[in-house]
Parts: sequence; structure tokens; C-alpha cells
Amino acid sequence: ELIKHVMDNLVNPTKFLQSYITCINVISRHAGHRFGNKLKIIVPKVAEFAHSAGENDDLRESAIQVLESCVLWCPGEMQEFTAQIVDISLNYITYDPNYNYDSEDEEDDEYLDDDDD
Repeated sequence: ELIKHVMDNLVNPTKFLQSYITCINVISRHAGHRFGNKLKIIVPKVAEFAHSAGENDDLRESAIQVLESCVLWCPGEMQEFTAQIVDISLNYITYDPNYNYDSEDEEDDEYLDDDDD
């Protein structure tokens, strides 16, 4: 009944979406063997949230953690999603929300301008 409630809220997201994604993470870690038959519904939605999180890094991180947990606890059922998960992982593994990518370019430009004098 809990899984059905959480899945319903994934299909029709509410303001508590991140809480439901975290709940799926906990369920998959503690009941992964009983959770495998629900992955065909859950994984595409969670992957969609990982891609469409925009500036919400916490939501993206939670979604990626769910995917990781599902791979660890339901490896057989997750094989069909492997390519999609690798794509998501490679896309966001190089992204660091704590790094200001623009400032390095500006500093390099200033350094080059100083050399021209």
C-alpha cells in the first residue's frame, strides 16, 4: 500500500516530490527484492526527474540516488535501464554546483590582457 501511494504521487507530482523520491530510495534499500516488479513504472519517472530538475540540484541528487539504489538491490530488473542510467550519470558527473564555471573564464581573460602589455 505504501509503494502504491508513493507511485501515485510520482505519476502526479506534488510539492512533496523530493520526499516521495527519498521514500522510494529508502524502500528500495530495505525491500529491494520485493520492489523489482515496480521498476518499469518507477525508473522512467525518476530518470525524467533527474533530467528535468533544472536548478533543483537536491531533487536531481535524490533521483540519482534512487537509480543507484535500484541498481544495487535489483540488478537483474535494472539491466534494461543501464544505458539510460549511464547517460544520466555521465551527463551530471562533470557538473559541480559549487563551482563557478564563469569566473575561471574571466580570470583567464584578465591574465591574457596583462600579458599583452
